[in-house]
Formats: sequence, structure tokens, C-alpha cells
Amino acid sequence: MDAGFRKLFLKGLSPMMKRIKKPQGTKSFSVRSLGLQLLIALAMLSFAVPAAQAQLADSSDRDRDGHDRDNKIVSTYVQNFHVFSGIFLRRMVDNGSAAQTDILIHAFVDIRADAQGNPHCAAFDEFADYQFFFDQTRSVDGSVDSFADGALRGQVHQLQELKKLFPHLKVLASIGGFSAGVNGFEAAAATPASRKAFVSDCINSYINGNFSNTTGLAPTFDTGFSEQPLITPPIGPFPGIFDG
Repeated sequence: MDAGFRKLFLKGLSPMMKRIKKPQGTKSFSVRSLGLQLLIALAMLSFAVPAAQAQLADSSDRDRDGHDRDNKIVSTYVQNFHVFSGIFLRRMVDNGSAAQTDILIHAFVDIRADAQGNPHCAAFDEFADYQFFFDQTRSVDGSVDSFADGALRGQVHQLQELKKLFPHLKVLASIGGFSAGVNGFEAAAATPASRKAFVSDCINSYINGNFSNTTGLAPTFDTGFSEQPLITPPIGPFPGIFDG
């Protein structure tokens, strides 16, 4: 029994104990009366404890938005190439799961070397991340993507819109995974200096939102959406979308 319930137990039992104190001027009191009152006290406590447990759970297991949580952290992957299958982040808004999610993990970020052989965080599919066009039927907030120079479109823009609607969300970049990262991981992890440089590059590109640094490094996929006009670099900066 923890301290809270011990206190509740003593609080509930105290009035009963006062009633069964030995009366002044008498030498004895009924054992049967004592047993009956203790039984009543225990019965009252059996109702009080579950009610207190429910009240404590109700107050402690609600998140900042008032949702029951059971003190859990809810996270999920969102894969950029799913946009080509018609699976959009808007679904999380429509079905209510965005409000219940704490962490979105953007998959995937590649590891690619530049012309000098230095490893960088690179967009695994830059068309899906920055170019794919969302109209009012696809987008998270019902807006239409811009074709202006330097405008942000694609899955990353949808993450930006989602965070505006649900500020509690944290968005993380999944570096590597699937077939991403197999070409550059060894070079990035080779020495303390290369690790430091790689981490600094990823922070500058994703957390600081300098997404132009992530383009032109990985192969371009033939997605069948080439009729969409491309964004003119530079893209960004758009800080505040990625948290890690």
C-alpha cells in the first residue's frame, strides 16, 4: 500500500475508531459491536479505494490535450514514398490519430557523400520530400501547395502543416533504414571527426531546415510524377519542422 492509499485508509478508518473507543465510566464494551463497526469501516473503504484510484488515474493519465494516455508515449513512422500510393498525412487528422500521437518518425534520410567524399544527411527521395504537389483534397490543412521559387512542398511541408495543427508533436528524422544509408554509414562513423562533422551537417540540414543541403546527393527516382514542375533552389531555411 503506497503513501496515498495509506493516508486514505487511515482517514476512512479514523471516524470508525472514534466511535468504538471505550466510553468513559464503563469497564467494557461489546466485542460484537466492535466487530460490526470494523466490518462497516472496511466495507466503506472497499468503495472508497477504487474511487480514489480512478480519480488519481484520471488526473495523472491525461496529456496536455486532455486525452487519456496511461502515461504512454505514442510514436509512428511516416514513410515519404507512401505519397505515391495515395497514403497522405491527412489521414492522421481525419481519423483522429494525430491528436493521440507524440512522435512522428520521418523515414527515410539517406547518408551520401559529396564530390570530396564527405558524408552528408541526404534526402532519400527528394521529390517525395520537397516536390510532390498537395492540393486541398490531399493536404493536412486543406491548403494548396505553392509553385513559387523556393517554396516547400512534399511530405516535409505536410509535416510542417501537421505541427501547426498539433504543436505537441515531435518530428524526428530516421537516418538510414530500408536501403538508405548503406553507402555512407561507414565513412560517417569512421572517426570522431567524421562523426562530429556528420552530426553537425544533419543538424544544419534538418533541425535548422536548410533542406537544399540534402538535395542532389542521392539518385533521383523515376516516380511517374515528372509532369509536376520542380522547385527552384534554395529550399528554405524552414526551421522548426524537425526536432531531432
